Amino acid sequence: MNDSLHVDLDRLHSIKGMKWTKYEKEILPAFVADMDFEPPNSSYEALKEMVDLKDFGYKFNHVDRLIPAWTNWIFSRDGLELPEAHCTIFTSSIHALEAVMVLHTQPNDGVALFSPVYHPFAKAVQSAGRKLIDIPLLEEGWTIDIEKFNELAKSKIKVVLFCQPHNPTGHLFSETEIAEFAEIVIKHNLLVISDEIWADLIFDGKSHKPLAAHGQEVRERIVTVGSASKTFNLAGARCSVSHIGEESIREKLSAFPEHYFGQPSSFGAAATVAAWESGEPWLRNILKQLHENRDFLIKALLRRT
Repeated sequence: MNDSLHVDLDRLHSIKGMKWTKYEKEILPAFVADMDFEPPNSSYEALKEMVDLKDFGYKFNHVDRLIPAWTNWIFSRDGLELPEAHCTIFTSSIHALEAVMVLHTQPNDGVALFSPVYHPFAKAVQSAGRKLIDIPLLEEGWTIDIEKFNELAKSKIKVVLFCQPHNPTGHLFSETEIAEFAEIVIKHNLLVISDEIWADLIFDGKSHKPLAAHGQEVRERIVTVGSASKTFNLAGARCSVSHIGEESIREKLSAFPEHYFGQPSSFGAAATVAAWESGEPWLRNILKQLHENRDFLIKALLRRT
């Protein structure tokens, strides 16, 4: 079976997931970040092989391949080498964010984010009993309010929740913005949890540079969160890998029993590894189609203005 970009509405309406069961058939849902394209055939074949063999027992080889699959993917895409020994597996990007945030802070410590924001970020801060420090992005270009960030970082912030590219605005922070942001992070010794799960979905010839690629001083203060969920439409795989640049966080994580934070299932790991190892051709086609879709929508909206 080859990868297909065909969208079958009957198939979508038969899906049992959140996106296609919340509303009536007359409504095309766009409230959650699931693609309507089928995931890569490599992921499908990896799962099909397990199902055909009725291979539902203990199986750790795919889980063991998650970290090298991710670090190889990051190196091939961004040229950044991340030590596998400094990486940790989680079941989702929010799982990683919450675990690291709680380990590094105490109740009422300040956790900053840049709004508008993906609402689970704010919910994670508040449900953990931490103080939410909202720093709205400037409406002109959705850039960081550097002056406000610097002022609050002096005494009120311990952790920053960062998203590059930004969700929900789609803004890709420039090298200048990142340099100014990083200077403040270093000066005030902040920990940054950088959600980069959208990094592969970038248009217009632009490219993503991981926050951890901006020098050793920055990398030592960054937890980079990765996942195949957005890139390859695998949110249900419940798989995430993080690079823990901050040594104290690695030490705190290693102090917990091996299974304390849980692990992805062998099925989720198999689908994720297959995507990172063999999904590049699928992604190239998807990006081309998404780019065309975006341009079509922009032209349609402009005709109505």
